[in-house]
Amino acid sequence: MKGMIETAIQVHTGVVAPTVFVSDLHMGAGGKADDFDEDNFECFWASIPEGWRIVILGDMLELWQFRLWDICLHRTGWLRKIVESHADVVFGNHDWALINVQALSSITCGVIYAEHGHQADIWNSRLKEAGSLATRLGGLLERLGWQVDEYRRTQAWMERVTGRGGNVDYIGSGAAQPALMHKQIYVFGHTHQPFLKQGYAGHVFANCGSWVKNPREQSAIVAREDRIELIRERIE
Repeated sequence: MKGMIETAIQVHTGVVAPTVFVSDLHMGAGGKADDFDEDNFECFWASIPEGWRIVILGDMLELWQFRLWDICLHRTGWLRKIVESHADVVFGNHDWALINVQALSSITCGVIYAEHGHQADIWNSRLKEAGSLATRLGGLLERLGWQVDEYRRTQAWMERVTGRGGNVDYIGSGAAQPALMHKQIYVFGHTHQPFLKQGYAGHVFANCGSWVKNPREQSAIVAREDRIELIRERIE
């Protein structure tokens, strides 16, 4: 598979077939505000071996900045590939409307519990309207020619102004506590900050990262029968 194994943890995952988790593609309808790194994701997608299970773990589409119909028209080829691959699709906070087409809120693979991760993020619970407004503002600035790293910059700004926010430790620990009562491994996305680490009682926490153009660093989580891996693709 394309990419470098940055971290691997030996653990029984219980998966029947090797499973690759990706998240936060943020497919839009083209233009400056569309952050999907299509070329590099296409190379990665083509490198996934036949017979592997694919899980898209939320925010596949960017519905905070684009209309669903416009994305479908622009991304027809990708949507067809995803359907033909029999990928499991979990919805996130940016594509929650997919719940109307039988997208999942979470998924279980062996001893792995996976979800998008926004459920434990304050900006997508009680303050989700503020998060949506910030993303739309970022999209407007990009259309005007500004290079905005939306998630990191708006999150940092919110953190400074309010003293609250969805940092990776908060989301990872907050969302994982109930999930790991019955599962050993928790996989999520949402933060665009990939990592793989082992925590208390041998539990494993993994974040898929993202496939957006900025930062130029994409990643995925791969679960095999006897280990779980963080695959990172650095773009020069």
